[in-house]
Amino acid sequence: MLKECFKCHKMLEANNFYKHSKMADGLFGKCKECTKKDVKNRYDNNFEKIQVYEKIRSRSIKRKEMVGIYNKNRKLKNPIREKARYLTSNAIRDGRIKKEPCCECGNKKAQAHHGDYSKPLEITWLCFTCHRKRHGQLKKR
Repeated sequence: MLKECFKCHKMLEANNFYKHSKMADGLFGKCKECTKKDVKNRYDNNFEKIQVYEKIRSRSIKRKEMVGIYNKNRKLKNPIREKARYLTSNAIRDGRIKKEPCCECGNKKAQAHHGDYSKPLEITWLCFTCHRKRHGQLKKR
């Protein structure tokens, strides 16, 4: 089935559109690529507002419950990664490993990054932003 994106006017296959139960054909009218561009532009243009909103949202009881459920599931889903985090935390606590600044930008608030979870004490120290960039979860602004 082909569908036209109302934004870019390209005729695309149905799998290029997000599902939307309120639409007659069950698909959103804008293709995934156009939707992603719009979301990114909105985020970039309203970064300060979104940052304030997220800070307030993160303090709500419902959000804290959701984070707890996510963390529990994450631990069950990735036991090797969790073991590496646990061993790293213990090594820091016991003084066998010393926290260092971010190796990319020098920020003193750094996190342990594991290149290989089977070697839990081989760590690269990265700040939150550089860590997200390393994992490809945060694009350069």
